[in-house]
Amino acid sequence: MSRVLAPVYISLIDTDRIPIGPVSLLYAIELQRGSCFPPVKLQRAAHGRFILKDGRHRFVAHKLLGYRMINAVYFSKEAK
Repeated sequence: MSRVLAPVYISLIDTDRIPIGPVSLLYAIELQRGSCFPPVKLQRAAHGRFILKDGRHRFVAHKLLGYRMINAVYFSKEAK
């Protein structure tokens, strides 16, 4: 398996219910100001989808601002 760092469509990421809290709002403000955040960590799921494993506040901040993509790290099976 190889580690992949790439932008992923937010609509392809499945999460449990995530409340909008003060940290997510602060991250959204910082994103608007041009701050950069580390990529979220994802797990591959069926049918080209992903499961959010780390980065809930960053994920919510991106959704609040209407971003379509987010930088992510996930593992991909290598072609043989």
